[in-house]
Order: sequence, then structure tokens, then C-alpha cells
Amino acid sequence: MVKSCIAFVLLVMSLCTDVLAQSALKKGHLQFNGGTDQIFAYNYSADYAFHNDLTLGFEFISRKSKVVISLFEVADVQQFVVRGKVLNLNYHMNTIWDMTDNWDIYIGPNYGYYEVVKGYDMWTFPHSKLGGQLGMRYFVFRSLGLNVELGLVDALRIKGGLSLRL
Repeated sequence: MVKSCIAFVLLVMSLCTDVLAQSALKKGHLQFNGGTDQIFAYNYSADYAFHNDLTLGFEFISRKSKVVISLFEVADVQQFVVRGKVLNLNYHMNTIWDMTDNWDIYIGPNYGYYEVVKGYDMWTFPHSKLGGQLGMRYFVFRSLGLNVELGLVDALRIKGGLSLRL
């Protein structure tokens, strides 16, 4: 019984230590993110910390949708797929704001290339855009966190998902 209690206390202490001993993404480390946004576009990204406060990232976006085209009272439903590749640079504000290590707030510019790979060409594609993002992460565990990001290219984009720190 005593061994079981000691084992339980050690387990609880190790879990608490894991949660409290978190740190921001350090220089030379990678982070992977995945999620969706308000128009159900899926996004997957990776960030590399080349400085303790700066990361360079690459994001892949894919959106499948249906469009109803009405011309002279005749409706036509067409499906399309848009894909995007985005390069971003983020400044992480943890150091200057002296934040706890499980929070990560960042801001930065991005450059994206988007194209319709299947279906109706709603816009003039392919095209490239400059934009920006402001986001934050909360790491629930040492390596796993929740993220939310506001992006601005042509319109406001709100996305959320999970982050995995390596």
C-alpha cells in the first residue's frame, strides 16, 4: 500500500512538473501545427526557430467547396479545390512581455501562392499575395498546445488547431 501511494505521488509530481516546466520554442527546434478555419480550409504548417524570438514557417492550405452559379434562372453547382502555399516569418513576444512559458504570442508577415487545382475558377488564379498574421498558442503539455490565429490577406481569416513542439 505504501509503495502504491509513493508511486501515485511521484506520478502526480511528474505530471505537474511536465506542465510547469514548459518553454517557448528554442533556437534550432521545430513545431508542427494543424487545424481549420472559418471556411473549413484545412491547414498544416511547420515552424523552425532560427532565433529564440524568430521563426520561419511554411503552411499548406487546402479548401474544397461547392459554388452555385445562377445564370438566366439556371442554377449550376460546381465543386472546386483551392490550394495554397504560404511562407511566414513570426516574431514571438514572450521575451519582451516576460510571459509564462506555456503561452506563445506572435505576429508577422506572410507571402502566399494560391491556385484552383480542380473545378470552377472563381477568381483569377493562380495568384500570390502578401499578408500578415497575429496568433497565440497555449501549451497544455510540454509538447502539445492549442493555437488560434487571425490572418489578413484579402479578408480576415480565423483559424485554430493543435501545435506539436519537437
